[in-house]
Amino acid sequence: MRYVSNFVRSERQMFKTCVRAFLPPSPVVAFRQGKGSDCSAVVSEGDAVREGQLIAVLPDGDSVHSPVPGTVDSIFQTTLPDGKLGTSVKIRTGGSFSFLGKKDVVTNWHTLLKSEILDAIKSCGVVNTFFEPEPLFEIIEKSSEIKNNFLVVRMFDEDPGRLTDSFVAQFCLSKVTEGACITARAMGAAGIVFVLDKNQEFNPSLLNDSVPFCAVRVDASKYPAGFRENIITVVRKNARLPEYKFFSAMSRKSIFIDPETALSVYEAVVLGKPVIERFVHVTGNCLRSAAMMKVRIGTSISSLAEQCGGFKIAPAKIAVNGLITGKTVADPEVCITKSIKSVSFIPSLELFNQVLSPCIRCGKCRSVCPEHLYPDLMYRSATEGLATGNELKKTAALCSLCNLCSSACPARLPLSIGVRLLQEK
Repeated sequence: MRYVSNFVRSERQMFKTCVRAFLPPSPVVAFRQGKGSDCSAVVSEGDAVREGQLIAVLPDGDSVHSPVPGTVDSIFQTTLPDGKLGTSVKIRTGGSFSFLGKKDVVTNWHTLLKSEILDAIKSCGVVNTFFEPEPLFEIIEKSSEIKNNFLVVRMFDEDPGRLTDSFVAQFCLSKVTEGACITARAMGAAGIVFVLDKNQEFNPSLLNDSVPFCAVRVDASKYPAGFRENIITVVRKNARLPEYKFFSAMSRKSIFIDPETALSVYEAVVLGKPVIERFVHVTGNCLRSAAMMKVRIGTSISSLAEQCGGFKIAPAKIAVNGLITGKTVADPEVCITKSIKSVSFIPSLELFNQVLSPCIRCGKCRSVCPEHLYPDLMYRSATEGLATGNELKKTAALCSLCNLCSSACPARLPLSIGVRLLQEK
């Protein structure tokens, strides 16, 4: 496997504290928090809502909750982080809070049945943000018939342009590990695999459950290191040792989660809190300062920039969820959803030429691919309407979507998007 070192230079020092973002006076909460369709509203304009109250639900049961107490101002169409239009609800903040500033009521999850844990994960709207956001209970239900299934917890950020997962893993370690144990109980996991950076601290005594576990370490300074295919390769390599042999059965069908997902599970099952806020890494050389912030769902991206001191340089691009695997947001008034982990404000001097041109057959995408694939051929097959055979689909499935091919392409072709199209066929 090939790696690239220091591919992205960002803040190298981990944040020591987290700043709670100001409560939005009128949060705009999207009914579609991940992939899929909009939820159906269960509130109407003029309704009073409590903090954490259910305000929208999908046909399959996924849920969206009010991040603040207040009154439903309007339900309308707005631009979402993925650039598409979706239904959102605007809430005027006001009234007393149900969770903020209140003492936590702790539930002993060890006394709960597997079905009760899964119901709590479902009703609190926990979304797995390991890669593409997806309701965690759906993932668990889909894997219910897999024998010897494993839970894999990546304890660092797969994109070196953000620090969110690493921060949560470090400063909420006990809750993250307990959330992992709860998730393992809900899915009936054979074991838990914790994937750590080589310098990351980990205390096995925090695991207060009998489920087997192992900890494997990778060099997160090398890219890519935290995608599904990278993790599988490392675990199988370690499985040659007797103490890791039990975990050699881990596969692509295992459930992969990140620290924020594990923390959300803990809060949902132990504290009864729905997902109404997120840790967000706000960064970029346009800002006067960077911060790790605890942000309420529905807070606008522009308000986070203001809370970081505003701009010293006008941003030419706003990227969410990392500089390599992230996506561009056109409107700074787009609001935070469950799937957003970071916001980067990028000046024009740091942007490369984005003009697309025909493939020049240079082969750079092939030479940089960690999985030794041919991204140019797969992109051509996906975009030119060529017949896609089973072998090509199987080959595309090996791609971790690390975006190295797109980054290396001098023609600026979105090669990884073409590969993703093949994966979805």
